[in-house]
Amino acid sequence: MCIKPATLFLLISLILTTSLFAGDDLHIGGYLQTGNRFVLEGSELTWNESRLNLKLSAGNRSDYSLYSEVQLRKFGHVEEDSSMACVELSEAYMDLYSFPSSSMDIRLGRQIINWGTADGINPTSNICPDDLEMLLDFGNHLGVNAFKGTYYASSATFECVYIPTFTPARLPPPEYAAALVSAYSSGMDLPPGVSLEGFTQQDELPYNDLGESSQFAVKLATFARGFDLSLSYYYGRDDLPLPGALSLQDSVITLIYPRLQVIGGDFAGSLGSAGFWGEGGLFLPEEVLLEIPGLPSVVIQESDPYTRFVAGSDYTFRNGVYVNAQVLHGFLHERGSDNLNDYLAFRVEQDAMGDKLTIIPISVLLSVSDWEAPEENYGVAYVPELRYKPVDNVEMTVSCSVLHGEGDNMFSQLGDLDDLFLKVRASF
Repeated sequence: MCIKPATLFLLISLILTTSLFAGDDLHIGGYLQTGNRFVLEGSELTWNESRLNLKLSAGNRSDYSLYSEVQLRKFGHVEEDSSMACVELSEAYMDLYSFPSSSMDIRLGRQIINWGTADGINPTSNICPDDLEMLLDFGNHLGVNAFKGTYYASSATFECVYIPTFTPARLPPPEYAAALVSAYSSGMDLPPGVSLEGFTQQDELPYNDLGESSQFAVKLATFARGFDLSLSYYYGRDDLPLPGALSLQDSVITLIYPRLQVIGGDFAGSLGSAGFWGEGGLFLPEEVLLEIPGLPSVVIQESDPYTRFVAGSDYTFRNGVYVNAQVLHGFLHERGSDNLNDYLAFRVEQDAMGDKLTIIPISVLLSVSDWEAPEENYGVAYVPELRYKPVDNVEMTVSCSVLHGEGDNMFSQLGDLDDLFLKVRASF
């Protein structure tokens, strides 16, 4: 939602005034951040944001605790109405410890629940919708209103989550979102003479009752031989939409969010000085038909199961150089066993100047969509980065995204959007 300055001032004053009633139990933190993104060819400004993040926590830490995170954001171009700001409630929940029994904890409210052990891409983490606002900044999720209970046994934990309402993924700006939704047209076997060129899109969210919009998930976790292990199950909906209806008369395509089940497993641990992790999900999708009045239905998604997985390792050398590598089968927007591509992610980091400077000269994501002709079906995203801390609690970041590819893949479609990203964050 958007608010005017007077309301914004009142909101901040109300938050800060609560310290008068909470005594030493209230803790306030957060950060102030500004970020800008420019397309290298033509210097077009594609992202401009200023953000104030406020984090508040309270409680006695033995019986209960409270936590909230609010973001005040202003983004856009200079000609927009500068009197408007946007408020986003990322999280707001309470923890009840040893309730209703000494072996259980309960968390109630808006929360971000991340499952899985891989770095950034987690096939088993399907509870909270993906936040793809910054497309190449993988692993971000939106908060959901949920009930989470955790039971602690002697050698295992059992977690149960219930979400009464459905929240779709947040997509990036249109020029980037096209790389995710291009499968709408390329994967369709449309009737002769039917084209999607010029169609507008509209979302059809699940009906707002518990039977249609609710989701739940369970996870069993344990520790054995130096490794964390878990098994999980999710029943809900796909947070990325698929086309469900096409109106030739109105030139409108309706996007729906089909049912989805995921059976997952993961591990993480170390052997010597090297870390190892892996996770995978068996996806059980719902069949999706594209309905076209007066024409036969088109199968957009079959109900055949498919598997997405990630495996990786990291190591820090004696000179401080950190190396991280992952192999992936299937990206977060890919559906169906015939549409899963293979990826290799590789990153090298080095701290310098007494940890004031972090250099990431190599951060690359490679993809291959057809191993029979990889030279014609590949994608590359090269994202080097520099982070500098001039003083304590202040970090300046400069990164560059260079994208290239051949064939039908995400990076080939983003090839004209090589960009430079500048960000400054001050934490408090």
